[in-house]
Amino acid sequence: MKSSDKKDRIISNLNNMPDINDNRTKQEVWQKIALHKEKNNKKTYKNSRHLFPIFSTVLVVAILLIMIPQFVNDGIVSTRSNDRAAENSLESENASNEMVIENNEDNDNHDGYTPHMTGDDFEQKVISDIGEDEHIVYAVVPDLQAQYMIPVSFIVPESDRIDEYYNNLDNYLTTESWGTGKYVLKNDVTMDIDKSNSRLTVHLSPDFNAGSSAAEAEIFQKTLTYMFQPLGIKKVQFETGDDSGVDLGPLGVVKELHIKPAPPVSYKLYQEAPDKRSFLVPVPSLEGNMTIQEAMQAMKVDQENFHIDGTIPKDVDFHINDDDTELIVTFTNDTSLANSQKTITMIESILLTAKSFDYSTVSFRDTDMDEIGPYDLSNPIDVPLSVNPIQMNNES
Repeated sequence: MKSSDKKDRIISNLNNMPDINDNRTKQEVWQKIALHKEKNNKKTYKNSRHLFPIFSTVLVVAILLIMIPQFVNDGIVSTRSNDRAAENSLESENASNEMVIENNEDNDNHDGYTPHMTGDDFEQKVISDIGEDEHIVYAVVPDLQAQYMIPVSFIVPESDRIDEYYNNLDNYLTTESWGTGKYVLKNDVTMDIDKSNSRLTVHLSPDFNAGSSAAEAEIFQKTLTYMFQPLGIKKVQFETGDDSGVDLGPLGVVKELHIKPAPPVSYKLYQEAPDKRSFLVPVPSLEGNMTIQEAMQAMKVDQENFHIDGTIPKDVDFHINDDDTELIVTFTNDTSLANSQKTITMIESILLTAKSFDYSTVSFRDTDMDEIGPYDLSNPIDVPLSVNPIQMNNES
């Protein structure tokens, strides 16, 4: 069929169609079309809105599936890292502790000093009792400025000859590591102790000189006093080979020396430097004899120029009285004592001070504690046998 014939046929069909009359205006038709279009759009949006949560949920699940393994891995790595860090820290701490212990052992072995510790890890600076088969060797060294004497003590077997220890004390007194002055009775001095006759014989070389100054001569005398008065020695005889005696500087040449009783003192704490040993030392009054009240008040006073600290805290209040040989210390003004090293040192310094005034026991009243360290404060406490215990190393 030709194209022109096809066109004529379409036109003929259109002319034969029935007439359709639409009385609506163009505006009404337009509004109808716009309303229909809006309904279709709402339907499409509604369907899309229902589908959006589904797609969102799927998307979140997918993201979680991707990220959770990473989180788990990170958590494992983090946990393992933390565990490893903790292990490293523990290993480091153990190594440090071992190093400290080794260093402490080296230090103790080096200076021959092992502090006497209580069950609470507090250090005791006194010897309160010894065994029946033991006795005490007493020694003394000056401080670095030669102002005060520092007594130390060794516990040795009773079966050993005590003279041998006294004649070898220079081997055991590691004064340089302690931060003290030197021991004046060197190995060229030998001693014979006769306790039954309260006599000490000191053998010296003819050229021995105790020192040219009054201070050196005084240290020599005080050394003999602090070392041998506890043994009951009252007289020292010097043997020089030529019977010439010993030159004590300003005192002249003497052949014998009488041991005088040590004066009453206050006990304070001496420490030359923070890395050195600390010792309780007897501090006499500069004004001569003093009362026990004056001595205990003096124990609150520091002497920084001599590296000496008071042993009774300034805020501790007390009053004292006595009952024959018992000193009674009553704490006042709500003084509270702690179970500490500082309090133990205070108690021990009071016991030693009381001993220097010939008291045999000390009672502590109104302490608000019955026990501090090894001390039972509910009963009178015996004064110590000696001060500043040192472990003697026989291999030194």
